[in-house]
Amino acid sequence: MTFVWTTAAAALLTASLVSSVTAAEAWRLRSRSPGGGFFAAMMISIVTWCLAAGLEAAAVGVPAKVLFSKIGYLGICSVAPLFMSFAFSYGGKRHILTPLLTVLVWLLPVVTLVLALTNEWHHLIWTAFTSAQQGSGNLLLYGHGPWYWVWVFYAAAATCAGTAVLVQSALGCKPFFLRQTLVFLAGAALPWIGTAVYLSPANPFPGLDFPSIGFAVAGGFLLVGMAKFRLFDIVPVARADLVESMSEGLIVLDSVNRIVDLNAAAQAMLRIDATAIGRPVGEVLRMLYDIIPGERVGAAVARTQLNLPSGALDCVITSLGKGLGAGHLLTVRDSVSALLPMCASCKKVRDEAGAWQDLDDYVEAHTGLRFSHGLCDQCIARLYPEVDMGRGPKSS
Repeated sequence: MTFVWTTAAAALLTASLVSSVTAAEAWRLRSRSPGGGFFAAMMISIVTWCLAAGLEAAAVGVPAKVLFSKIGYLGICSVAPLFMSFAFSYGGKRHILTPLLTVLVWLLPVVTLVLALTNEWHHLIWTAFTSAQQGSGNLLLYGHGPWYWVWVFYAAAATCAGTAVLVQSALGCKPFFLRQTLVFLAGAALPWIGTAVYLSPANPFPGLDFPSIGFAVAGGFLLVGMAKFRLFDIVPVARADLVESMSEGLIVLDSVNRIVDLNAAAQAMLRIDATAIGRPVGEVLRMLYDIIPGERVGAAVARTQLNLPSGALDCVITSLGKGLGAGHLLTVRDSVSALLPMCASCKKVRDEAGAWQDLDDYVEAHTGLRFSHGLCDQCIARLYPEVDMGRGPKSS
């Protein structure tokens, strides 16, 4: 097998080297975040793709070039499903990829790989091979069969699905996490720019594998992201997972006191379900409507007690401001299960403002219960030893 080391081959092999560095770093950090293993596997697939593309560009003769193209499909067919799996895991949607769906996601890539390896029997991937014009650097032009376009459509759909999950995750992130996700999105866009150039009639270098170069440059972006933005070291927590896992109940009201969101804990505590979303809060639970501060109150935060047949609940009401974001956030929790700071010596408790109160004053203020006072037998015996409980005063 003969090789000619052209500029195109050098560019593709350099791309393979860059991808190798990114893959090694991604493999080292794979356990630090959801989807890290998928991302590392994706970068290894890109290395395989770029290395095979570089050797294909350097090989002399159609049989040798086609052989390396087939080897490259080992990486090509893995990149899209691995990116989708990574994006769903990193974006907090891993539960969507059930075992059945995972099999379906990988079914078409496996079929595509088999068709590429057996192309001479059916020509569904490549229909013809033509040497590029003189001076193009030993490149080969591939005529594409019908299944190649099926693969392009699948890869685009899988990439778009993963990108959509990353975008959704970025929308609710703090600025630091937003920058992380933007690095991933920039990386996802570059290979498609390379694909567009590769398929375009205006391609300045026909036959050059621009998609693999795009992936390699994307790997460089991600390598910088690992160093600068600590990709895989710090991962945003999906808002839905966080809110749904909270033990406190959360209810979000809009400016006209309609319920726009509530988590599972709120549904369990208030004995309501998800059908309450979109309905006025007074229609769902009148006592909630009665405690919402009016605009004239002007208080950003209020605290009250909900006395339900099932027990007492603490409720904190927070104003969400004015304008489009106006409304209220209600946080409810079980009064009994709430952690109560108590002095180990005098048994006073500390309220929300940090002031120390007698226990009976605190319970009365927060539950509405009132105390009657007396003395137990032990305290009577200690304080009034002359009194014999049940038998009158002791004789001297």
